[in-house]
Amino acid sequence: MKFRQKLSLTVFQNKSIRTKLLFIVLGTIFVSLLFALIATSLLNYQVTSKDFKAQLNILVDITAKRSQAALAFQDHKTINSNLSALASLDDIQNACIYGKSKVLFEQFINDPKTSCPKSITNDTVQHLPGTVSAFKEIKINQNTLGYLLVNATTNSVIKRLWRFVLYMITVSYTHLRAHETKANL
Repeated sequence: MKFRQKLSLTVFQNKSIRTKLLFIVLGTIFVSLLFALIATSLLNYQVTSKDFKAQLNILVDITAKRSQAALAFQDHKTINSNLSALASLDDIQNACIYGKSKVLFEQFINDPKTSCPKSITNDTVQHLPGTVSAFKEIKINQNTLGYLLVNATTNSVIKRLWRFVLYMITVSYTHLRAHETKANL
């Protein structure tokens, strides 16, 4: 322990006051930028997650409305077509439509590692880590025809967060290098 203290003291002991002040200023800037990066990243994640959930709910509303008539007439082909339209979105794991009796009517599986429950209860919507679920009751004139359950991953939210963090690190590094270059002039 004494060797480390002695080594760190000798490293800074042989430096000029200007260099020591530069280290203090750059260290302070680095720590403050790190705190700003963490706070901004958390805020960005919360906003992006909230937007993703809102978009998923809109998508579920649209799919439920498109499936009303098909569910009323027990048209498997049209419902399957409506659910298959979700295939263009990589984050959608599966989509399940249940009849009035809460038994699986039709399903679309985008991720083979997932499946739709054969029947649903009030606690069917589970919030697993890294996933978001949206549940919608399908009604016509206050008559319940069935239910729609869509499960999605938050991979795109996490990818966006990593891109943001890397961008902020690049900006911070560039700022520190510019500060260091300016101080050396």
